[in-house]
Amino acid sequence: VAGVSGAVKVAGGSWFGLALLNDGTLRGWGRNGAGQLGDTTNVNRPTAVTVSGVSNATDIAATSVAGYAVVSNGTVMAWGGDYKGQQGSGSAQETNRFTPAAVVGISTATRVAAAGQTGYALLSDKTVVAWGDGENGELGNGSSAASPSVVTVQGLSNVAGIGSGYALKTDGTVWAWGSNSNGQLGNGSTAANSNVPVQVSVPAGIAVAAIGGSADGGARFAVTSSSSVSVDVADAQVAAGVASACLLYTPTLPTLLRVSFSVVFCPSRSLPHPQLPLTLCIF
Repeated sequence: VAGVSGAVKVAGGSWFGLALLNDGTLRGWGRNGAGQLGDTTNVNRPTAVTVSGVSNATDIAATSVAGYAVVSNGTVMAWGGDYKGQQGSGSAQETNRFTPAAVVGISTATRVAAAGQTGYALLSDKTVVAWGDGENGELGNGSSAASPSVVTVQGLSNVAGIGSGYALKTDGTVWAWGSNSNGQLGNGSTAANSNVPVQVSVPAGIAVAAIGGSADGGARFAVTSSSSVSVDVADAQVAAGVASACLLYTPTLPTLLRVSFSVVFCPSRSLPHPQLPLTLCIF
C-alpha cells in the first residue's frame, strides 16, 4: 500500500484500511466519507495518510465506517461514522468525527476490537466493555438496544482476548454474543440471537489459544494450541483443520463466503449448489 512502511498490524472496514506502524502512529487509506481515515477531512484517499492526533498506539480495529486505537495510557481513540453510537461519546446525537477523540469512560484498555457498528475493549482487569449498535445483542449487556455510552459485557471475567462479539478466557473457553442468524454463536443452533455471552461448543480436547473473525462478525475462527484452526461459519458448528494448509470444508447451510485479513474462503471450483465442497485456506 502506497504510504505504508513499518506496519505491525492492519484493520479494515467497508472500503477503507488502517495500519498500525512500529512507531505507534497510524495510517489510513480508501473511503473517507464519514471521516473514517481520521485525517481531519472526509476526502477519499488512494494513498495512505496519517491518522491525526494518535501516537503511542498499541492496537487498532475498525467497524464498517469507524476506526479505533488503544494508546499506551489505556484510552481508546475513535473516529469516523457515529451511526448507532459507535464513537462512544456518551451522546445520543450522532455526529461523525473527522479527527480522533477518546471514547468516554475507558482508561485501562489493553486491546480493542470491532464489528459492524459496535466497538469492544478488553480492560486491564480482564473484563470487556462495549458501545455502539446492540440491536441484535452485540453489546452483550442483556439489552437489545444501541448505546453511545460504554457498557459492561455481562458475565465475563479472566478474559485473555477479544474479537467481534466474542471473548477467549484464560481457561481456554470461547464465549460469543450477538447475532446468530448464520450460527455465529457456535453453540450448535441458529435459533436465536443472544444479548449475553454464551459458550461456544469447541470440540472436546481442543484448547483454544487465540481467536479472530471477520469485520462484520459473520465469520469466526479459533486457533488452538496445537496450531489447528476451528471455524464456525455457515453450519453453526466448529470444524477443525490444520493451520498453514488447506482443508476440505462442506457447509450444511446455504453457502456464505466471508473474507477477513486472517481467513479466506476460496471455492475450489464453481458453486452450483450449497453442498459443493469449498477449500478453506488459512494463512
